[in-house]
Amino acid sequence: MLEHLRNQKRGNYGPGQCKLQRLIDSLEPADKQILEECLADQDNYSTNGIFRGLKQAGIQIGYLSVQRHRENVCACDQNA
Repeated sequence: MLEHLRNQKRGNYGPGQCKLQRLIDSLEPADKQILEECLADQDNYSTNGIFRGLKQAGIQIGYLSVQRHRENVCACDQNA
């Protein structure tokens, strides 16, 4: 029943990307640009606002995933 978990094994360097980065990479170019601009502009866009906007769009991602990515403490930064 749980055989699929073996396919989730990490390599020597960890996952390399966080959940939010994988989401960003899967978006169409226009949506990707919008999300990246909002994430980068911490003066005008709050983490909570981005989280709620993604949720309204039907995207399931945790608040902490958004926060960690914005603060560069996610797997993306650790493995860069």
